Amino acid sequence: MTEETYKKLWRLKLHQLDLETYGFPRNHPNNPKRAVLGISQRPQPQQEPHESDSSDSEPEIIMDRCSRICTRCRILFKVDKEGRPKRQLCRYHPYHVPYKKKFRCCGRKKHAEEGPCKTARQHVHNQLAPEALENFKPTRDNLIKAKRIYALKCSHVYTEKGIEVASVSLVDAFCSVVYETKVRPESNILDYDTEISGLRRHDLANIQKTLQDVIEDLNALIGPKTILVGFRLQRDLTSLRMIHENIVEVTVLYPHKWAPRRTHSLYFLRRNFLSLENIRAPLKSREEAITAMKLALHRM
Repeated sequence: MTEETYKKLWRLKLHQLDLETYGFPRNHPNNPKRAVLGISQRPQPQQEPHESDSSDSEPEIIMDRCSRICTRCRILFKVDKEGRPKRQLCRYHPYHVPYKKKFRCCGRKKHAEEGPCKTARQHVHNQLAPEALENFKPTRDNLIKAKRIYALKCSHVYTEKGIEVASVSLVDAFCSVVYETKVRPESNILDYDTEISGLRRHDLANIQKTLQDVIEDLNALIGPKTILVGFRLQRDLTSLRMIHENIVEVTVLYPHKWAPRRTHSLYFLRRNFLSLENIRAPLKSREEAITAMKLALHRM
């Protein structure tokens, strides 16, 4: 990384008001260990073939302890006192947004008699409990003073608590892996969300690394002068309980020209701006971190 690259990316980072507007975790005004999420005005993602973002969508704070909203089908469903969802069949379209009045995943019309094309054994959600905003650590308190550029991406799975981090990848400006690990979720896994996360049961079978271990590892690498690049990075930082100031957000660098309330998928951006159909890597989180870094450098 050169000083010139750092300066160019620094000019692309989000300002303080932007971080609040796009819903990044910010310091609570009265509690230094608690975070608040800005009122996100981030557009909904423009779905593209081969890529959905159900677990990557904007988090919502749980308002009703007895019910949740299914991320896939948007139906309200019941949970028990511990927040565990009751078994109920879920029917949904992997790509929520119809294209020319037809869903990309199956070609069916929006109100077709056949209904959604996919079926899951139960509903899932990505809503946050209020206590999920506790114990956040601002990276400005870390001891690393060097100027660094990293791209960060997490993959998530659905658990009884909602969604939890299952893999983390951190790459540098040369797209070399700086840190990468799989993570053992705290709660029982309900769905591996393989279409999105790229993970299956055997990938997490014997993993002992916990989220707290990962947070400590990342805080040893990321400092107040580090620039973090990402695609929908708000979700990842919230999952990692991290508050960071220097953010380069790919969805802001590449706005949707014809529909301001939407954003392009990572697949679309990779195909159209990098002329790459795919990037092969052992973990999907690494593929997406590399793609995000390449897109940020391309925008310079």
